[in-house]
Amino acid sequence: MSIVQKASGKLSILVKTLPNITINAVCPYVIYSLASPHMSLIYALLLSAIPPLISSLIGIVRQRRINLVGAMVLLGLAIGTASALFFKEPRLLLISGSLVTGVYGVVMLVSLLFPRPLIFTLMVDTLASSTTQRQDFAQRWQQSPQFRQTMNTFTIVWGISLIGEFVMRVIFAYILPVAQFLLIVPLLQQIVLGLTIAWSFWYSNKRRKAADQQNSLSSVER
Repeated sequence: MSIVQKASGKLSILVKTLPNITINAVCPYVIYSLASPHMSLIYALLLSAIPPLISSLIGIVRQRRINLVGAMVLLGLAIGTASALFFKEPRLLLISGSLVTGVYGVVMLVSLLFPRPLIFTLMVDTLASSTTQRQDFAQRWQQSPQFRQTMNTFTIVWGISLIGEFVMRVIFAYILPVAQFLLIVPLLQQIVLGLTIAWSFWYSNKRRKAADQQNSLSSVER
C-alpha cells in the first residue's frame, strides 16, 4: 500500500469520526457551558444529552430497526436520567452513558460459561439471514476448534473493553469537573472503541491467514 493510500485511509477514518466527536463531545460541552449558569447542573446535563439522543433516534429511523449500540445508548440515558432526577445526583447522569455497556461487558464474559458465547449469538443474528446460513455457523462451531477459539477470544476482548470503558467513565465522573468530563470522556470512548475495532480486524485477518495456511498444508500432504 502506497503512502498516498495510507494517508487517504487515515483521512477517511478521521472524516467519519468527526461527526461522532462533534455530536457526542463538542455539542454537549457547548450546551452545558451555555446552560449551566442559568439552571441546575442536572437540567443542564439533560439538555447536553439531547444531541446524542437525537443522533441515536435518527440512526434507528434510517436503519428502520433498533441498532444494538443505539438501543444501549437510549437505555443508558433513560436509566441515568431517572436516577439523576430521583437521587438529585448529576454524576449518575454522567455515568449513565456507559452503564448499559458495562453491564453488557459483564454479560459477555459470563456467557463464556455457557455452551456458546454471546459474540457467536450476535454474529448469527446479524450475519445469518437464512436457515442454511445459521446451520453453517452451527456446523463451524461444532467442527472447528479454531473458530470456537476465535469467538471466545472476541468475547473476552470486547467484554473487557466494555467494562474498562465503564470503569473509566465512573472514575472520571468523580475526578473531573462536569464541563471537562463532557469534552474529554467522549473522545476517550471513541479511542477505546476504535482500538477495539482495529484489533478485531487485525485478529480476524490473522486467524483467517492461519486457517488458509493450514488448509494449504493439508492439500499438499494429500
